[in-house]
Amino acid sequence: MKTSPTPHDDNKLEQWLDNLQRESWQMELVISAIAIFLLVGGREALSNYEVILQNQPFQSFLATALATSLIQFGHFILGVLIVSLILHLTLRGLWIGMIGLQSVTPSIDYQKLNFGSFFTNKLSSKYHSVKDLVISLDKWCSLIFSASFLLVFSMMSFFTFILFATLFYPLAQFTLDKPILKTLANVLLLAYFIGGLLYAFDFLSFGLLKKNNAIAKLYHPIYRFYSIITLAPLYRGLYYTLISSVNRWFFVGIVIAVFSVWQLKGDIRYDTYNYFLYDGNEQSMHANYYANEKGADERIEKISIPSQIISTSYLPLFIRHWVIDNEVAYELCQDARDTTEVLSYNTQSGSFRFSTNDNQISNFEPYISPDKLRQHEPAKIEAALQCLEQMYSIHLNDSLVQHPEFFFYEHPNKKEKGIKTVLSIEHLPKGKNTLQVMKKDFNNKILSLIGQKDSIVTKPYATVHFWKE
Repeated sequence: MKTSPTPHDDNKLEQWLDNLQRESWQMELVISAIAIFLLVGGREALSNYEVILQNQPFQSFLATALATSLIQFGHFILGVLIVSLILHLTLRGLWIGMIGLQSVTPSIDYQKLNFGSFFTNKLSSKYHSVKDLVISLDKWCSLIFSASFLLVFSMMSFFTFILFATLFYPLAQFTLDKPILKTLANVLLLAYFIGGLLYAFDFLSFGLLKKNNAIAKLYHPIYRFYSIITLAPLYRGLYYTLISSVNRWFFVGIVIAVFSVWQLKGDIRYDTYNYFLYDGNEQSMHANYYANEKGADERIEKISIPSQIISTSYLPLFIRHWVIDNEVAYELCQDARDTTEVLSYNTQSGSFRFSTNDNQISNFEPYISPDKLRQHEPAKIEAALQCLEQMYSIHLNDSLVQHPEFFFYEHPNKKEKGIKTVLSIEHLPKGKNTLQVMKKDFNNKILSLIGQKDSIVTKPYATVHFWKE
């Protein structure tokens, strides 16, 4: 039989909670120190994954862009957490110092300071004793610590919201040939995002939609649904406690300040190199284009040659291939529309892949290894190589290189995938020479991303200078 708690039990529980509150600073210090260490490692892991994503992007440019945006957002959140936890540790250190100071001098002697009456009255009304400073610092330390973990849970909610949104994409793709189902899928996706915006507005406005009973009753089903999607019950108590204990405008100011700094961080700079115009122009030399000067952890962005000084009669050239260029290859290779399937084999990392047909995801097919493909379908391999050859043209000192012989190549640098050729430069003069790579691409990339047909034009891709001995 279950018995009701006695007053004695209530007193023990209250004493236990009081002891936890008094000793919580020790746990805060340990958790903050460990969290900072893990967060720094987390930022490194995000950077590594960003490199992997750039080396092996998704077949869909939009999926790659979304993943990149999430990584950048993750960098921002982790940076905010690191700064807030470092601030927490700093204030806790000051708090410990104030406790030590209180044992030496528990009060502030304003008479000994001999200030004027104006400042004495102002300061004495705000700082009565060292004990007041200790209590104030303890309050702010606990608030910063709690708000930091509220930010962690909020970030988790954002990622789960995006994760569920991605489930609509394959649903929309598999209903492309069924107009009614396609319309229904688009309506569901739109409703999902509108509901998410309402839920985010209510969260950021500290429950504004809950204040009016009529609106609250209509909003409640949305609130319940997105609470499950975003795992909100895990941190709801913390959220309501914070917004009811601290001035809400203080939170608003902090959020505005943080996002303002984030938005302006790339625009605010003091640059004294007014005449240093380093860019993608022909008057610039990019270390990334030279294999012997590129950083050890740096990926190849566009092209790569061995060095600035070439002492032989041959110049190896590697051109990086990006998966998003498969869309261009698809349009170029009118007579070999399955070439994009060949190009996708080496970029998938699972036992299954999506096959492409008219740029649409159609069905799952078993993964075919490159070795097996090479044995059974050499014609497709050749077609894929010729398709990539059509995308690029090479110029040496403004002269078009006729029929360069390309090979598929996985660069040992960071396993970047692309094509490689070796150019004869025996006929070039000694001294400075210029190699320019032109690339075929959509005239308007945005139109191609949203599925609209666009013309293909040849654009300058990369220019590199080298000196022949």
